[in-house]
Amino acid sequence: MFRRLMTCALIAAFTSLCVSAQDSRPTSKPSSRPTSKASKTANTKKWLDKMATPIKVGQNGRWAEYGSAIKMKAQTSLKAIANKPEDFKGKVVLLRGKINSICVKKGCWLRMEDSGEELFVKFKDYAFFAPRHLAGHDVLLEGVVSHDVVKEAERRHMAEDAGKSKEEIAAIKGDKTELRMMARSMRIIEPTAPRKAQMVMIGDHNNRKKMTPLTDVVKDPKKYVGQDIDISGQIVSAKAREFEIESQGKRLTLTFSDPLPDLRLVVMLKAATRPAYARAFGQIHIKDGVVTFAVKTASVVY
Repeated sequence: MFRRLMTCALIAAFTSLCVSAQDSRPTSKPSSRPTSKASKTANTKKWLDKMATPIKVGQNGRWAEYGSAIKMKAQTSLKAIANKPEDFKGKVVLLRGKINSICVKKGCWLRMEDSGEELFVKFKDYAFFAPRHLAGHDVLLEGVVSHDVVKEAERRHMAEDAGKSKEEIAAIKGDKTELRMMARSMRIIEPTAPRKAQMVMIGDHNNRKKMTPLTDVVKDPKKYVGQDIDISGQIVSAKAREFEIESQGKRLTLTFSDPLPDLRLVVMLKAATRPAYARAFGQIHIKDGVVTFAVKTASVVY
């Protein structure tokens, strides 16, 4: 009996020590990855910057190149590929045509047309995206072509990405064979034909005020602190979260609370080929002597 009691006591003591030791150890290893919202936003900004930056801009801004530099000289017609797709399958070609639609979500694909033929284009390794406001522009693409069967589900998904209506998406039935390209290089070219000005709207535009001259704001910014004002000017530079406008030789930096990939792409491409202008509604902020304009709503005309 005594022996049995001693055994039970020893087991209880050993169990208690094990539990105590286990409780003293950390329950999980500290994560080495940043998880804060600020860190995630910073990573998003870097990613957007990479996606939005052309590797080269030339001819006084009349074209901008994305991805790797174009190496081929001789162009192949899309008509020739459409007539004999098997002859070009898996080959690298250089094609030129006009953009007729772009993925409205992030620009991860586009459709190009030439001589009545259409080509669906994606970008190799997601190394770059197509600016989403460039439908109608001429484009030069270098990459590998294929002739693929596209399932109905993917066709509907692409229609949704293109901003098609529910009725248009529902009307898509069955699989379809189409020409495709995995592009490694893309050059966007400003069309030679004149076109109407286009506009990108950001935010709710029901709060417009009387326009305040940018020269007055820059001259005496303290006067406008805490007030909602409306300003405008030509865009002269841009980043993912801010851009700078100019009017009559005076400049002001406009800042946004979230990254704006669309706006950055507009400035990088459209402003490079022709002037782009911004009208913004918000408030002046002054911190450590630096004057900025916090944007609530804005519109960009290009």
